[in-house]
Amino acid sequence: MPLPEPARHVEHLHQLYRRLTGQNLSLRFDRQRFWYEFLKAGFTESDSEQVITYLQREIRAGRRNVGALKLSNLLQLDRFEEDLNISRVHLRSPPPARHRRLSRRPNPCPLPSNNKAGRKLSGTFDNLKRISAFFSRTNLISSQGTVLYPLYHDISHRQRRAVSR
Repeated sequence: MPLPEPARHVEHLHQLYRRLTGQNLSLRFDRQRFWYEFLKAGFTESDSEQVITYLQREIRAGRRNVGALKLSNLLQLDRFEEDLNISRVHLRSPPPARHRRLSRRPNPCPLPSNNKAGRKLSGTFDNLKRISAFFSRTNLISSQGTVLYPLYHDISHRQRRAVSR
């Protein structure tokens, strides 16, 4: 006489569990009851497979204990439902901060030429360029790129006038 439908389904689920976990557990009455309650709660074979593979991945990563795969722990329905929901979560990493900053923030310091502060800053850049050119003309920069006479008061009066022009 063939087994009734729920009994065959329970048998099939138990074989799937044994195959995925490598455990050789017999299907006694108390385990049949666990599987029957599992089916009665609306869970499916694919749910079982998803949670088992999720738990195995978590165990390998060291975030879960091997005991999570014990049949008596796995088939606690509240915990199973929680593990199933967690296994379905797809966390998205935030986009790199650099790209987010560049795309969302406008330039904090625009330099329009008609702006007084912009003209002053532009003049400062021009002065820096002149000073740099002066140092490169007068050989005050070493071959390594360090300034040999960095202090302005160390420069002669004639050299100061050349910088200020």
